[in-house]
Amino acid sequence: HGTKRRKLMASDSNENCYISGEFGAVAIYDASNSTKERRRWLVERLRELGAKVIFLEVICDDEERVAENIRSSKRPVSEGMSNDQALEDIKKRVANYAAVYEMMSEKELSWIKYVDDGREISLHNIRGFLASKIAQFLSNMHVLQRPFFFSRHGQSQYNRLGKIGGDSGLTEHGNEYATALAKWVDEKVKVEEDGKPRPARLWTSSLQRTILTARHICHDKIVLANGVEWVQMRPKMFRNLDEIYAGLCDGMTYEEIKEQYPEEAAARKADKFEYRYPRGESYADLISRLEPMAHEMERTEE
Repeated sequence: HGTKRRKLMASDSNENCYISGEFGAVAIYDASNSTKERRRWLVERLRELGAKVIFLEVICDDEERVAENIRSSKRPVSEGMSNDQALEDIKKRVANYAAVYEMMSEKELSWIKYVDDGREISLHNIRGFLASKIAQFLSNMHVLQRPFFFSRHGQSQYNRLGKIGGDSGLTEHGNEYATALAKWVDEKVKVEEDGKPRPARLWTSSLQRTILTARHICHDKIVLANGVEWVQMRPKMFRNLDEIYAGLCDGMTYEEIKEQYPEEAAARKADKFEYRYPRGESYADLISRLEPMAHEMERTEE
């Protein structure tokens, strides 16, 4: 299967193929596929893999938005060109593509049309769980760029004891980290590089070690460009973000698990990703409950 995928990538050295991993079920073939003939060829090349092919057609008729997307894409500027000249050069390339492009209309194919940054989404011949999930994910997308900052919680009592899971509080070191984190957030998260306020959100898990780590972060108010008052870093708790649940092994050290549940310890060592704690979770389960968070991250603009 992997060899076949490599052959497809090698056949078009100018195109890109992104595969979600050996345990995944999705590959993204990034290419213009601008004509019906080209799309038929691609479907035939993929037929031997038994893959379900879904075309994503992205349409943008808003010239101002197109220009902004080009400016924000951070494409390398050609040697000897100013930024304005590079912008015009890319516009000409887009116009050349538009001149030969054939819109998706093939009744026998599966496709999704994504128009003007999600203003309109059309589905054709989209069936099945994974295909519907892709469409749902696209409905939450936008092109605004904004950073995400991730932080581990400060050292917990269980961390110091080498125990997994639980819902313990912070140690002295953990509290020091919480204080330092709040200062860092004020300096790096809530302000842009030019010093202007940047609206920001705060998400934590439901476990007290994460809530305690975030407790010193200030929730000052700012006024957005549209006149709406915004509370900076207003805390919001999601159980989806909780640590993997170890079930019967919750609150134990790995040495205790090895002694009391030697078969479980061996099974976890053999396949850490698929292993599920007795009456607990696996990392595969964890990914499933994090999926709504990925959608929420795409939906938000702050």
